[in-house]
Amino acid sequence: MNDKNTYNIVPYFSKSFSETTPIKQASCLKLLGFDAPDITKARILELGCSYGGNIIPLAINYPNCEIVGVDLSQLQIEEGSNIIDYLKLDNIKLYHKNILDIDESFGKFDYIICHGVYSWVPDNVKEGILKVISNHLTDTGSALVSYNCYPGWKKIDILRDAMKFRIDGLREMGIEISENQAVSYGIGILDFLKEHSLLSSEVKDRIDLISSKSNHYIYHEYLEEYNDPLYFTQFAKQLEKQGLIHVIDTHIKKSTIIFNTPQSDSLEKECENNYIMKEQYLDFLHDVQFRHSIITKATNKSKINLTNTVICEHLAEMYVRGRLAKAGNDDYFNDLCLTETNLNLAMLKYISDAYPNTIQVRELMEKFGENVCSEIIQLIYHRHIKFYHIDLKWKNSLSGEVKLKPAINRYLQYFSECEKPAITLANFENDIINVELSQEIYSIFNLFDGTKTKEEITQFVIENYQWNNKPASEFKIEVEKLVNSIEDLIITNMFNE
Repeated sequence: MNDKNTYNIVPYFSKSFSETTPIKQASCLKLLGFDAPDITKARILELGCSYGGNIIPLAINYPNCEIVGVDLSQLQIEEGSNIIDYLKLDNIKLYHKNILDIDESFGKFDYIICHGVYSWVPDNVKEGILKVISNHLTDTGSALVSYNCYPGWKKIDILRDAMKFRIDGLREMGIEISENQAVSYGIGILDFLKEHSLLSSEVKDRIDLISSKSNHYIYHEYLEEYNDPLYFTQFAKQLEKQGLIHVIDTHIKKSTIIFNTPQSDSLEKECENNYIMKEQYLDFLHDVQFRHSIITKATNKSKINLTNTVICEHLAEMYVRGRLAKAGNDDYFNDLCLTETNLNLAMLKYISDAYPNTIQVRELMEKFGENVCSEIIQLIYHRHIKFYHIDLKWKNSLSGEVKLKPAINRYLQYFSECEKPAITLANFENDIINVELSQEIYSIFNLFDGTKTKEEITQFVIENYQWNNKPASEFKIEVEKLVNSIEDLIITNMFNE
C-alpha cells in the first residue's frame, strides 16, 4: 500500500477474510451488549481493497448495502471493477485513491474494514487510516483494523531482516534482482539458515511455514519497505488520540478470559478493571503475532461490556450453529473429541441437528439448563461453534431443498470460466470455499435447483459422476465434503432473493 508500483508489479491475490466482515464485527459487539448498525442496509468501506475479493461477496450477499473499496494500485482497481461489471453488481464501487485523499465527499460508513494495510505503511498513513475511521464512522459504527504485533513477531523479525539483508547486499554488489526475483533470493537465505544456523527449532519451523506461502504473500509480508509490528497497548494509545477505542479481537480468545484458572485469577488481581492491560498480558501468554481489532468511537465506551468476560445475559441473546461430524468410533464436534470432555452431548447434537440453521442460546439454556452458558462460551472461545447476533434461518431449510440464486450463479460462472481468478470463492461469512470449479463441479452446483435435497444430490453425484477419471462411488467421503461446501456457499443468506 505504501508503494503503488510494487503492488502493480507483484499483484496481491485478493482473498476474502471472515474475521473482517460486518456480520463478524456486529456479532462480537452484540456479545458485549452493544448493537451495531443493521448490516442488511449498511454503508461499508474497505481501505486497501485490492481486487475487491473481500467485499465482492458482501455485495452479492447484501444487495441493499452500499459498498466502497479504495486502493492505491490502479491495476488491481481496474481488474476488480471488471469483475464487478461481469457479476452485474450495482451496489459496489472501487476507487483508485490514496487513503490520505479520502475526504468528506465519501460520507459516513456503518462499517469500515482495513485488513493487511496498517503494519505495512509509513506512520503518516497509519495516522491517516485512523483519522478516516474517526471522521467517517457513524456514531454507533464499527471498524476492523488488522496488524502484526509483538511479542509473536519478535522471532519472525529475524527472518525478515535476514531476507532483506541478503537482497540489499547483493544489489549493493551490483547484482540486479527484480521485484519478481526477490522472493527466491529471500527464501534462499532462509534455507541456508535452516540448514546451518543455531536458531531455535521454533524459528526454523517458521521457515518451513514461510516457504509454503505464495510468492505474492511472501513479497508483501517480508520484503516490502514497511512492516512495523507493535504491541497491542501501543495500538490502543494510537486509537485514543483519534477518539477511538479497541473493543475486542474477532478471535475472542485474544480478548476473553476463561475464569477459574490460575492465569485468570492472577490477571484479575494484577489488572483489576483495566481491560487493555489484561489483553496485553494475554498477548504475552499466547505469543500473539497478529490481531483483528474491532474499533468504535470512544463515546460508546459506557455502552459496552469491557471487562474481558462475557455476561450470561448478553450470551443468551446470541445465536449459535455448528455441524457434528463422525470420526471413527467417537463423536467429534469439528475437531473436538466429545469423549474427552464434560460437555453436554445432547446439547451439541441438538445444535448439529439444526444445522445450517442457528439456535438462540436462550433456547439452549431453557432446554439444557443455565449452566450450559459456560460450556457455550468455551465452545466459542475455542472456535468449535460459530456465533451470530442475528437468527440465520435459511429458506427451504425445513424441506432441505436449496436453490441456486441468480447472483450466485454469475459468481460461480466467473470462477468456472476464468483461467486465473483474481479473487477467492467465498460464502456469506467470507469463508473461502476451496473448490476448483471445473465444468463438472460447476454442473454439481446447478443440481441445487430447488427440487432436490442435499442428500439426494449427494447420492446422484455418487451414482452418476466421475472423480479423477474414476467412479465417484469410490470417493463417497470426498463427494459428501464437496456437497457440504457447495451447500455452505449456496445458502449464502436470507436477504438475497
